[in-house]
Amino acid sequence: MNIGKSRMDYLDLGKGICMILVVWIHCTKNITNPFENLLQSTLMPFYFFLSGMFFKEGDNFKTFLLNKINKLIVPFVFFFIIGVLLELIMVQYEYMFKGIDYSVSNLRSYIFDIPFGEKVTFNLTLWFLLCLFEINILFYFMLKLFKKNIFILAASSLLFSFIGYKIGNPHILFIDSAFSVAFFFFIGYFIKNYTSLFKIENKNTNNILAVVSVIILGIISLIAKPFYIGTNEYHNYFFPTFILSTASIISVLLICKKINKISFINYIGNYSIITLGIHMLVIRVFTSLIRDYISIIWIADVLSFIINIICCIIITKFLVKYMPAFVAQKNLITIDFTNKTIKQTEAPKEI
Repeated sequence: MNIGKSRMDYLDLGKGICMILVVWIHCTKNITNPFENLLQSTLMPFYFFLSGMFFKEGDNFKTFLLNKINKLIVPFVFFFIIGVLLELIMVQYEYMFKGIDYSVSNLRSYIFDIPFGEKVTFNLTLWFLLCLFEINILFYFMLKLFKKNIFILAASSLLFSFIGYKIGNPHILFIDSAFSVAFFFFIGYFIKNYTSLFKIENKNTNNILAVVSVIILGIISLIAKPFYIGTNEYHNYFFPTFILSTASIISVLLICKKINKISFINYIGNYSIITLGIHMLVIRVFTSLIRDYISIIWIADVLSFIINIICCIIITKFLVKYMPAFVAQKNLITIDFTNKTIKQTEAPKEI
């Protein structure tokens, strides 16, 4: 048991590092980031890659679907409702103390425009949960059809990615984004099930792989182009983007495999779905307050980031302990599809 957990630590480390960097990007929009292209080409594809690595079909589609609803749709609804309620509070606060007036129609449009990612102004990272749900469903049927021929599965994944890239607009329920990440998902599945890349235990080999990975990331940081999965913008760099992103994802994992564990980062990685769901809400509250008192923008942004990480860890501990079923740590919805009592109450990690 402990050996198995030890081998999984580096994955939590990778998830934690990527999630912390996501928070950094969202908190520090006023700070020039020389590595922005590298981060944009790595962070969110990283999670789709990992989801592909741990994809399981389950006993049947009903069981599979229920698992994904518990792990992705339930947290989506929970964080979305929390976001709406917080926005209502912030609107009143800003009206009473700052004289900023928001019309009710604007707030209503924010709520009902969730199918169109570019219009959502609060808790905008929730697009990821919908997108991940959809690619899981899509890949389930692809695997049922093409599991016996890995080459056809690879080709169909690449085809779906290209179709998603070409759809572009509108972003209805992020289905275009779900299509476009199909190949990232497949690569994760393929590497886990058909290669031994992350099973190498030789210390010297891992050292060499880690050093090579650092060099690769350095090169990618110089040539990578920005793209945004949530809005499905690839800026005509579709195929180079996929090649460079896959290389950077594998490089990050190989480096994390060498480091293995940094406790507080692993903790964030283990519960990364919670930080994903709440960090934009923390930004909504504290960034406005901080900038009321600190006029130097970059200091305000860095302070906002630090406060955000601390708040995310504290809120994560609370939610895991008192509301686990709403944040994918237990199953909220249990239905017996096999005429047997469902004993498992903990939902496997999704992100």
